Amino acid sequence: MTDSIKYGEIEFAYQDKWGKTTRDILRELLAEQGITEYAVSGSSTEGGKLPTGLETTSWSVLTPDGRLWDYFLDWNPEKLNPDKEKGYYEFREPREEDPGGYQETPEHLHALRELGLPLTEEQERILLEWEAEHKGR
Repeated sequence: MTDSIKYGEIEFAYQDKWGKTTRDILRELLAEQGITEYAVSGSSTEGGKLPTGLETTSWSVLTPDGRLWDYFLDWNPEKLNPDKEKGYYEFREPREEDPGGYQETPEHLHALRELGLPLTEEQERILLEWEAEHKGR
């Protein structure tokens, strides 16, 4: 397994110098905000490169109250990192999304189920069909 991936002329790391992936950083930054229970409803790499070599990433995060938030990974040159030096990750200001447009996407339905939130019969059907199509992948 390689420790980086290259898109065109830009090479991105899978882990930073502290051994953290973007998922680890998501978990850490959410915990800083008091969010320890959540499910990721979607994610996207954004093409920007952070000083640690990781790619900027955004996530749609569903919380147990059914609210959907967009988080974008960014860099704060003043925030202390694990080595007690300046420069570490932060989120841009999170934005609450209307979950209406996501109600039928398998990723959102999976996140609802993961948090134990109710699904309609139609949503259950969509999710079961998607899971059957992706079984073993």
